[in-house]
Amino acid sequence: MKRLASLASFALFASLLLSGCSALTADIKKIWDVSRQKPQDVVLTAEQIAELPYTAIYARVDGGTQVLIVLGFVNQTSAVERLTWVTGGRETLVTEHNRIISTAGLAVDLAGVSNLTADPLRCILTTVNASATNANCPTKWTRQIDIQPTYSHPNYKKSSEPRSTDTVVSRFTVIGPETVALPSGLTQVTRVQEQGQFMFTGQAFTNEFWLAADGHVVKSRQQLTANTKPIELTQVKWVGRND
Repeated sequence: MKRLASLASFALFASLLLSGCSALTADIKKIWDVSRQKPQDVVLTAEQIAELPYTAIYARVDGGTQVLIVLGFVNQTSAVERLTWVTGGRETLVTEHNRIISTAGLAVDLAGVSNLTADPLRCILTTVNASATNANCPTKWTRQIDIQPTYSHPNYKKSSEPRSTDTVVSRFTVIGPETVALPSGLTQVTRVQEQGQFMFTGQAFTNEFWLAADGHVVKSRQQLTANTKPIELTQVKWVGRND
C-alpha cells in the first residue's frame, strides 16, 4: 500500500484542486517529487472541503499514510448502491454500505465477496433511525471471499500470499451511540462492531462501522483478508448529503 499512499497523496489531491488539469507544470512536478520522497497525510482544510466538487473519503491502511479518494461512479444494483472509489494511483475500492467488497491495484486484492444480501450491516442501517430495533436483525454472517495477489506489485510478498479463497464467519454487536470527529465536524453516530475469523488461517479480526442517523456509514475500519492490514475509511464530503 506504499504505492497507494505515495501516489494518491499528491496526484489526486493536486488534480482536484487544479480543476481537473492533467498537465504537470514545473511547480507540480516539484511537489510530486517531494511527495514521493516523504509521503505525508492528505488533510484538507474546511475551505478546501467546501470547494471540493466531489464526494470524497480519506483512506488509511493501518500504520500508513492518509490519502484522499473520490467517488468515481455509482452502480445501482436493485435497492443497493455499489460505489467505486478511485485514487490518484488508479487503485480502486468498491463498496456497498461502506463495506469494501472488492479492490484493484493493491498488493493483495479482494476480488469478490459472496452472500452480500445476508450482511447484517444492511439491516442495522435500516433500523438505526427508525422505530424498529436492531433486535430483529441477524447477528451472524458467513461468506466466501476471493483473493487475488498482484505478483507484479512492488509490495507483493510471496511469503505472505493468502489462499485464493477463504470462508469468513463473523458476529455483529450494536455497541451504541457515540460522537465521532469527521473532517466536517463532530457527528453523532451508532457504532457497530463485527468480530470474526478467517477460517483457513484461523486468524481473528474486528471490524467497526460508525453509522449516521440518516442510515449511512461515515467511518469504518475493515480487514479485508487474512495477513493484510486493516483499512480505515472516513467520510470527507458527500455531495448532496452534507452540502
